[in-house]
Amino acid sequence: MKTNKILIFSLIIANAFALFYLLFLGYHNSLLLDDYGFITSVKERGYAHIKDMYYGWQGRFGILTISCTLYKIVNQLDNLLPMTVLQLLIGYGCFYLLIQYIFDRLNKGFILLLSVTVVHLSILGLLEFCTFYWICASPYVTLVFITALLIYAVFNTTLNIYISIPLIFISSFIVGGGLETYSPIVILCLGIVFLYRLAKTGWKSIFNQRLDRQLIAALFLLSIFCLFLIIAPGNKVRMSVDSPVQTTGLPLILKTGFALIKFLFAVGSKFLYFIAAFPLFYWAGYCLQQRKVVLSCKYVSKKYFIISCFLLLIFLYVGLLPQIYALGALIPSLRPYSYTSFIMIAFFGYWGVLLGYKQHHKKILFTTVLASCLCIIGATSWRMHSDFHSAVVYHQAIEKRYEQILKLKAEGYTGVAYLEPVRIENEQLSLYSRSWNFARKKLNRKQDEEGLVQSAFPYEKFSLSSADTKDWRNQFLKKYFDVPFDILSTE
Repeated sequence: MKTNKILIFSLIIANAFALFYLLFLGYHNSLLLDDYGFITSVKERGYAHIKDMYYGWQGRFGILTISCTLYKIVNQLDNLLPMTVLQLLIGYGCFYLLIQYIFDRLNKGFILLLSVTVVHLSILGLLEFCTFYWICASPYVTLVFITALLIYAVFNTTLNIYISIPLIFISSFIVGGGLETYSPIVILCLGIVFLYRLAKTGWKSIFNQRLDRQLIAALFLLSIFCLFLIIAPGNKVRMSVDSPVQTTGLPLILKTGFALIKFLFAVGSKFLYFIAAFPLFYWAGYCLQQRKVVLSCKYVSKKYFIISCFLLLIFLYVGLLPQIYALGALIPSLRPYSYTSFIMIAFFGYWGVLLGYKQHHKKILFTTVLASCLCIIGATSWRMHSDFHSAVVYHQAIEKRYEQILKLKAEGYTGVAYLEPVRIENEQLSLYSRSWNFARKKLNRKQDEEGLVQSAFPYEKFSLSSADTKDWRNQFLKKYFDVPFDILSTE
């Protein structure tokens, strides 16, 4: 009992550190780039903005539904901290429902604590951390939360039918129309589950059980919505701008293979957060064993671990294919792969539960869980040290720009406003990039190719304005502030 209290207290402290870090950055967050154009369009057009984007730029109507809702809320706020709180609460709630369904025999308080930890680790482990704070990109993270809700609604056959049906429909609409690099993967995974159940029960009895009926309904809805996502006229518009020629055939296969190698380096940079989840689920597995819950462990072996690693690589490879096809570049953006951190947490969580279920040594449990909590505290403390000052300076610089623009507007200025660019003080590469580049240089000193360039800055560092009056950033800023003058950068 004393051991459990120490571990629970340690986990609460670890989550407190992570939460304080996330909320501090949320308080100093600012609108960015596309946000200025989107928030104005939503103010003028409401949800009709989704239709405009569907026909004119991209078909992600699921993502855009989340974005429009967020921008409607942002319109009422003077600070973006409530947005961070809202997104965290959505994550806590969705994952609590799912984890509580999976581990229904465990203590509800422990499940809540585990759910909060999963959300924190997954966000801290995002391959592009700025995704969570950039309002127009943050729905990539919310999309995963909604997927957890969809899985809960589909597989929980004890849920009231009048609750499960709307949940399945709404979440299928959002997930199915969410993202071309993500929605097909969800359909594929649920399809594999359906085929597995079909092989066990046969065609004749496939509609006899409520789970199968809900699974079929979800697959049907997801497929229909995903089809509308793919055939959107706006996709052709964007592809003609970003990449007029698509990669196909053998070059697509090879390019995706090279992209996977580069992608794994990005995954490796967040590996600490993924592996930190293992002891926590190890703890959950141990608790299941203590409560005499029957759990099959016939696949717990080195052989099946290697197989699962291979399947994980295939999963990541398949996820890369659509973007390599559409854009041709080797992972031009990691934001669409925000789900990767959640997948990695699930992978380590799965093996943690199975190994914890077979483990009978309390000392090993205590040591590993405590080490995990210390890792979370240590990593978060390091990020506080490196990010807090730059976040404050960045926020103050943005506020100063706002004041300058509003002052010129009040004076009736009609020329061109040249603003100092928002500079990031003491900008440097992440510790992972610096360590990797140092080792790379030592191993091959003659190599002049560019190394890993992963930034340590917590927000998107793309310039907020440009030197060209025709640039979309200038147009978005003019529209947002409703000014007659151009807003350009001195750079």
